[in-house]
Amino acid sequence: MTWKAGDKFAIVIVGDEFTRGESEEQNGPWIARQLVNYGFNIELCIQLSDNPDSLHYWLSQMRASSVDHIIVSGGIGGTHDDYTRQSIAAALDVPIEIHQECLRILEVKYGDRLNDQRRRMSHLPSGSELINNPQGAPGFQVSNLTALPGFPRMVKSMLPELLTKSYGQT
Repeated sequence: MTWKAGDKFAIVIVGDEFTRGESEEQNGPWIARQLVNYGFNIELCIQLSDNPDSLHYWLSQMRASSVDHIIVSGGIGGTHDDYTRQSIAAALDVPIEIHQECLRILEVKYGDRLNDQRRRMSHLPSGSELINNPQGAPGFQVSNLTALPGFPRMVKSMLPELLTKSYGQT
């Protein structure tokens, strides 16, 4: 996926802990600063709950808007309340499938600790390309959507590499 200077972005932060005010959200402002430093425009930065219907609705609305790219942070883990993968697939009207390369990465990373919960992280929207995560499960890109984990330390290690790869050196 190629990003060009002047492209318009929406940033979506997913997590009940933020919409309920239980935790201070750090990824949105940090992601926005990185994108602005590369010459991109931020049209929208919102926090959404872990509600799959709400995620699907808002992602669909953003896709129908004038934004060029949507970056979603959070909700791509394997726990019961992680619906970002499914909501992205629904917004794109594509199926969820086991991404074999992602599954292999998880098998190597977790070995005999790979359980069903962690295995679910390999269930991605059809057509997804992986984003390397040196600290955990990969993120992914599909269409104009980029999905990153919600952990700030992971986002801070993944986005700079993604920006360099997607945009090139500044």
